[in-house]
Amino acid sequence: MNMNLTRLALSSALLALATLQTVSANHIDFIVDGAFLLNTDSNAGLVTATQTGDGGNIIGAEREVAIDVISGVGFVSAGTFGAASGAGPVGPDNSKVLLFSNSVRALGSLQLTYDGAGAAGLGGVDFDTQWDQIDVNLSAVQGAGNLTVTVTDSSANSGALTRSVSSAGVFSFPFTDAGYAGVSFTAVDKVVVKLDTTQAASDFEIAAITREQVPEPSSFGLAILTGLLTWIGSRRRQGIR
Repeated sequence: MNMNLTRLALSSALLALATLQTVSANHIDFIVDGAFLLNTDSNAGLVTATQTGDGGNIIGAEREVAIDVISGVGFVSAGTFGAASGAGPVGPDNSKVLLFSNSVRALGSLQLTYDGAGAAGLGGVDFDTQWDQIDVNLSAVQGAGNLTVTVTDSSANSGALTRSVSSAGVFSFPFTDAGYAGVSFTAVDKVVVKLDTTQAASDFEIAAITREQVPEPSSFGLAILTGLLTWIGSRRRQGIR
């Protein structure tokens, strides 16, 4: 019995499976600068800001922000976020996050809009050929809310999908969901990510917003089968049953 050949065959099988399981990602927004906006206010109402930055970190090179205190008064931190200049993408960096933190009495919403510099539109970016879904990485959650991702294409077709949020994690928004029916992901012109709090004093941290590629389930089965056949063949060549 040649143990080296057997180990090599098994290693090849595991490598093939790992390769197929590797998720290809690309950014919509990496949070890499914690000093862009820090707003502490005791009054209810809407606060807006626009950040232009490096296109390697923010799709369309601009992020439009709207933070609204809907009821109650005050929010501890309206938000801290930004993007570094440079080649990018450089994130996600979990030490630099977007923080949306309400006071004890307040309910509010945070909306991030990506539609190109000067709201000119993204120009029909192709999401569909390479990616299958949008992921929002919430690195910390205290409280509860609803997370909605709205996508609009170059023909002004729009669709939205909402997820309930009560704990940290990665929340996925598949392009094939019925909420996006009629939207062409081959020509995306605008992406809007919105958090609505459903519980006072809710805090949220966003580490990154990415586009993800999910391997087909059949690929996993093919990788396993190929690995097993290789392993069995190597044993038979050594006269092992």
